[in-house]
Parts: sequence; C-alpha cells; structure tokens
Amino acid sequence: MKASDNSRYRKSILKTTVFSDSIIFITNGSTIDDGNHIMIQSALFIDSCLKGGIPIKGCISQGKFTADFDNSLFFGQPLIDAYLLQEEMDVYSVVLHHSFELMMKHKKILGREFHESIRWLNYKNSFKGGASYHYHLNWVAYLVDLMKKDINDVKTEASYFYNSISGSKRKYVDNTMDFIEKAYKAVENYS
Repeated sequence: MKASDNSRYRKSILKTTVFSDSIIFITNGSTIDDGNHIMIQSALFIDSCLKGGIPIKGCISQGKFTADFDNSLFFGQPLIDAYLLQEEMDVYSVVLHHSFELMMKHKKILGREFHESIRWLNYKNSFKGGASYHYHLNWVAYLVDLMKKDINDVKTEASYFYNSISGSKRKYVDNTMDFIEKAYKAVENYS
C-alpha cells in the first residue's frame, strides 16, 4: 500500500497488525528510514518478548505487499517469504530475507556499507535442514549499544527459556545463547 492510497495511514511510517499467529510490521515504502524503523521496532519487540518469557522468531523481507487494514487483508510475496524462512529457524532471532538484504546492500547506513554495519550479523544459522550463513538483525546491538541495556540482563532473560523447554526444542535456547554471544562480540569489535 502506498501512503498516498489512504490519507489515514500517511502519518505513520510503520503499521503493526496481527495476522493469524503472526505480528506484522509494515512500512509504506522501501527507504532507509522504512528499513530502520522496522529494524528498531523488531529489536524492541524481541526485548519485550524476552522480558515476558515469550519465545519469538521472525524475518524481515521486502517487496510488493498489499495491506488493507480496514478489511484485515494482507498478502504478497514478502509475507510468504518471511513466514517460510522464519519457520525453518532454530533460534529466537530475526533473520533477514535475501530480498531485504539485497535492498540494504545497495544503500549506505550512517555512511557505512551493508557488510560494515553493526546493525546486522552474518550468523551461521541453525535451520531444520542444516546450518547456513544468513544475515540477522543484530538486536543485541540495538539493546546494548543504543538502549544501554546490560548484556548480562539480555543473557539472563534469554536463559529463562531453559526453565520452560525440554528435549530437542532446547536447541532453540542453545542457539539463541550462541547468537547473543556472537552478536555481543560484534558490538565489542565495532566500538
């Protein structure tokens, strides 16, 4: 949906809706500001879920998408792409779909190229079919560097999931703890 299509939504760069068992953040465009708003909102949302003991995983994708808020109709390739990729993940995190990654690779963020940014981390992700490298939103950097949250608090909140998960699903927590370690090292190396 373009902002000009409905003046009611022009003021907000980011809209949030619940669709089935998914929470969707939608922007009106594909600008750096749009991408930044989604990334910041995603990091804050992960933080809220960690604090509340809610396991969550997600994906940021980009492309043409129809959002009719009045009739609760949402469809488009980005929704399908995001759903399918996050379903494969065995980590509580936010992975970047290649459509979003491709858009961001051609832009400079705060004067830096995509691969030089602290905002994402090229992480060897555990998927149901095996492991492969994918860029993830470095939500740890947002929490520690921008929000000044103590890294030990982030680790403690994530470790609480061990109290509610047994068996093979614990790999989600193990992988999340590993992600937090690697993401925090990226923050330290960046500074």
